[in-house]
Amino acid sequence: MSDQERESEERGAAWLQRVVAEVETDPARKQLFTDLSAASESQADLLGEASGPYRPTLRQRMVAGFVRAFGPRRV
Repeated sequence: MSDQERESEERGAAWLQRVVAEVETDPARKQLFTDLSAASESQADLLGEASGPYRPTLRQRMVAGFVRAFGPRRV
């Protein structure tokens, strides 16, 4: 896997972790996913510069939709 692919994967993980944090009702878990998102963004920054705003893949958007619709504990 190239650095560019790893960077994209990290940004995708960060984006999904932010979605989970947005809908999480437990404050401890909300903070956990917020921290994980920040760590993934930091890792992505080490791997390379973003060429623009992150655009989630279709799969990531679908997972985010399920998380928003059913909650993070059911997905």
